[in-house]
Amino acid sequence: MAFVVAGITGLIPGWLATVGGVEFAVIVPLAIRGLVRSRTAGVVLRLGVAGVTVRGYDVVPWSDLAEVVVAPMRPGWFLGSKRYPVLAFVPRPGVELPDPPTYGRRRYTWGRATRIRRYGTSLLVMPHAMTATLEEIVDAAALLGGLPVTRQPVRGSVRVFLLMGLAAAAAGALAALVSRLPR
Repeated sequence: MAFVVAGITGLIPGWLATVGGVEFAVIVPLAIRGLVRSRTAGVVLRLGVAGVTVRGYDVVPWSDLAEVVVAPMRPGWFLGSKRYPVLAFVPRPGVELPDPPTYGRRRYTWGRATRIRRYGTSLLVMPHAMTATLEEIVDAAALLGGLPVTRQPVRGSVRVFLLMGLAAAAAGALAALVSRLPR
């Protein structure tokens, strides 16, 4: 709405107001749809005496799991890993786990190889999107499954930000040099 008002008043060009208004008209209904689907989905992950149940898959017995890892979301510099930890159910060798729980009918199969490379498993849980807290899920896994819990430290992003700053400074210097060239 602000884009449209800014376009009408002449604060921004008309084409930009149109693009912003169309984006807003598309994004808001999609966000509302996702929120409604997530709130009405019911139980998507259950930890019980028999094991871990992901909606749409068979029960994974506790004996198939080696450990539970609490890790920062990766890449941390992009996604803010300190704020959003990931809970990874790591399987024993030779065991294939289901994909992460989803709220829709589709399964979350894309990115499987990346999840396995980064976290050692395909079964990830993002506690910030669940009704149970991280500590409640970790305690349940330790109590019900007797699984060890490993907490990976959050590594600083100083190097990434330093490199991004150096790249920005180099781009600025290059732009300044190019602007001084005779035309």
